[in-house]
Amino acid sequence: MSPEIPPFAAVIVAGGAGSRLSGVSKPELKIAGRTLLERTLDACEGASNVVVVGGEHLRREGALWACEDPPGSGPAAGLAAGLGALDAEGDRSPLVLVLGTDTPRASAVAGVLLERMRDGCPEVDGAWLVDSSGKPQPLVAVYRRDAIVNRCASHAAPGASLRRVTEGLTMIAVPDVHDASRDVDTWEDVEYWEGKLS
Repeated sequence: MSPEIPPFAAVIVAGGAGSRLSGVSKPELKIAGRTLLERTLDACEGASNVVVVGGEHLRREGALWACEDPPGSGPAAGLAAGLGALDAEGDRSPLVLVLGTDTPRASAVAGVLLERMRDGCPEVDGAWLVDSSGKPQPLVAVYRRDAIVNRCASHAAPGASLRRVTEGLTMIAVPDVHDASRDVDTWEDVEYWEGKLS
């Protein structure tokens, strides 16, 4: 990452049952020789701390770990758990990069999102990737820490939608020009990304 990138921490939301992938752990799924979690950790380069949120099997050296409460209660609860882990570590970075583990090209856009926050006005709450249909991607985003912490405190109950948590935030829309919004949900997606990343 560029030295001009503002200070940031990162939360990787890595839960989920992988039901459309025969129950395979998506973070540990290898595509073109590397796991999705490894690729997502690469996208967090330069972060003051990285929190991986998910099961115990996802603990990684050099990263903090947290689990949503209760386990399996969804990405909003996972994000809240990750922010709590940053608090417990004493990390006060003003920005938080938030990524799911199923977007293999997150590293292509993380720096762009952070740069947009550097250039954005103080009233902006964050920047997120927007796919070709105009749909925002709350798990490929950078948030101002105080804004997302406040929303999680009031809206991130177990099972809550991450879209509900982020509703009402003032976000910069960053168009997806790297296909980074295409995630890995099915074996067809795995085949697609094998071809792209090999």
